[in-house]
Amino acid sequence: MGPCASMAPFYPMTNRHSNRSGFLALISTRVLSILMLLAATAPVFAQIEVSSNATNFGRVYQGEPISTKFNLRNPGSKPVTITGLEFSTPGMNARVKQVIEAGSSTEILISWDSSRLRGEVEGQAILTLDDPHNPQIVLTISGTVVPSIEILPRPAVYISQFKGEEKSASLKIRNNQQKPLELLRLESMGEHFKAEYEVLKEGKLFQINITIPAETAIGRYRESMLVHTDDSQLSRIHLEVNALVKADVFFNPEVADFGLVSRARIQSSPEALDFLTQTVVISHREGLMSTSIISIDIPFVWAKLVPEGRSEIFRLDVGLDAEKVINGRFEGRIVLSTDDPDFSQVVIPVIGEISN
Repeated sequence: MGPCASMAPFYPMTNRHSNRSGFLALISTRVLSILMLLAATAPVFAQIEVSSNATNFGRVYQGEPISTKFNLRNPGSKPVTITGLEFSTPGMNARVKQVIEAGSSTEILISWDSSRLRGEVEGQAILTLDDPHNPQIVLTISGTVVPSIEILPRPAVYISQFKGEEKSASLKIRNNQQKPLELLRLESMGEHFKAEYEVLKEGKLFQINITIPAETAIGRYRESMLVHTDDSQLSRIHLEVNALVKADVFFNPEVADFGLVSRARIQSSPEALDFLTQTVVISHREGLMSTSIISIDIPFVWAKLVPEGRSEIFRLDVGLDAEKVINGRFEGRIVLSTDDPDFSQVVIPVIGEISN
């Protein structure tokens, strides 16, 4: 190499990729250490798990015990204490360990006295826990309780008939108990019906037949009767007897009742009057008839009868005149005339009260 030759400067070679990998490895190690430290120092909460929060016990007969179990599991690392237990319905109680240890399971046994239950029923057991993630657990029990002695379809009859007709209705008494049932006698608590019973299945099924005689006067009757039995728990069965004996010309409802009406409201908002209008349907038992309005004895009440001419059914709309109403209670009547020789007049009561 000659004297004029020059040497290029020397730069040591470095592995940049290798340095970057080492730096990232150092950061990853530190992050992992921090996460491990946080995991070690963080509080570990328990959390109770329930296999199912609701169960249906199906059908039981009245008086039979109802009992069901729920599984409670504590998957955490700390014990959980049941600090309170309440029930939504009388007759319920439960047995359960108060403390559920970490990593263990336990059962809560809930029982329910069915002696005063009937039909579709539902009840809840509410557990209060010292578990911050799940401080309260609601366990629901539902099902059907069949009465020991059942009245079908209901403990009442409803009979509607015209004057001069005789009509009957019936209901059944079914014994769901193992021991047979005997009906001893029927006791009427009214004067407008007759009652008798027949045995459909000895000791198990009976039918009560109730009749409203043809000579019963026009009117609405709410009466009752008692069925005496040999059952020590239900020696008397109470049944309602409801009857409506109608004239050849009758109307429904039996009164136009406006209830309590605000004077300020109907005078400031006339459309409110439309909702207050009362409708009475007037019917004739057989054939066409003519009818018309004779009088209305309340000055601020109006009435309109449709259709015009002869018909079997009429609609009577009854309303208030907002400009004429006065405060206080009012009672009166609307009188209609008909061409039925036996019912030449129909009187419809009108009642209500006007307030400020």
